[in-house]
Amino acid sequence: MKLTANNIDNRRHYLFMYYIVEFLSLNGMRIGELLAIENENVDLINKKLTIDGTIQRKANSKGQYGVKDTTKNLSSYRTIDLTNRSCEILKSCMLENKKAIQWDTRYTDRNFIFTNYRGNHIYFHRVNEALEKARINLNIKNKITTHTLRHTHISFLTQMGISLKTIMDRVGHSDYRTTLGIYTHVTNQMKNELINKLEDIEQKELL
Repeated sequence: MKLTANNIDNRRHYLFMYYIVEFLSLNGMRIGELLAIENENVDLINKKLTIDGTIQRKANSKGQYGVKDTTKNLSSYRTIDLTNRSCEILKSCMLENKKAIQWDTRYTDRNFIFTNYRGNHIYFHRVNEALEKARINLNIKNKITTHTLRHTHISFLTQMGISLKTIMDRVGHSDYRTTLGIYTHVTNQMKNELINKLEDIEQKELL
């Protein structure tokens, strides 16, 4: 979609869509939390990210769209560890923003990392629109949203054997039942896969 975009603004848009989708999958954040990331929230040396707010869809005192507000709840305020790839994504976005500050007079630096060509946060629905286009292009039947990617991250961690408490801390869940629902679904799938593999072994031994 980026390669076939018809102008530089759309190419930037789809490049950032790509980064957002991957970053959400790698870190399990809410979309509002991701869009609220500011430069000072990022510690690339120690590979850590402080999540301390969410974007509210309203104009600030200057008429700029998108205002950073406090996190959803107390447990949503957290510092998470980043993978090398997550750090690469952040550095790439920061570099694109620096180029826009230098060369594009339309861009206003508001200190956010995941921005559109004007320096405002990318609108929530535009991310879901890009996901829907990609889903159709790839002939994927199930609906995919930014929240799907959050669940994907929790599923990955569950499959890796990470404890329920550690997953809750990473994704900022205050109610264990929210995490437990996904955790239980995945572990039940893993149990079924285990039985199927054991059945396969038994069948081979009989042969």
